[in-house]
Amino acid sequence: MSFGIILTIMTRIESIQQRLPEQPNIDPEQFEHQTGEVLDDHSSNFLKHCHDTLRRFPELTARYSPYSEATRTISTLLITATTIAFLSRVRDGHSPKQIVEELTPEDILRAPQEERKRTRKMLKRLALDIKRQVTKKRAKIK
Repeated sequence: MSFGIILTIMTRIESIQQRLPEQPNIDPEQFEHQTGEVLDDHSSNFLKHCHDTLRRFPELTARYSPYSEATRTISTLLITATTIAFLSRVRDGHSPKQIVEELTPEDILRAPQEERKRTRKMLKRLALDIKRQVTKKRAKIK
């Protein structure tokens, strides 16, 4: 690149910076305790119950942990599976406390497949209902 092009680019950057409003002073301490998106109370309690359930099974969390023992985190896969297992039990009328006590690692790992089967059945029933309704409307038109 020639010196003239670089000078033109720098001049444009300076003119843009002059037109921008003055930026406030940013305190680096603001970012030390950054929490991300704030959850509503219901979601927060729900995730707390899922984490309480997973704390009962350190061997499961160790198997699905993406990092070493020193920086233990629970994988998204495991949280999702626990959430599905938890929700299916809530849907069946169980209390959160009862679910935390009764869920097993097998239930957690099996829950996504069972939920997929349940959802497929529901969608098949819905598709059949729609097909019947369309067939009835076509019969009335003829």
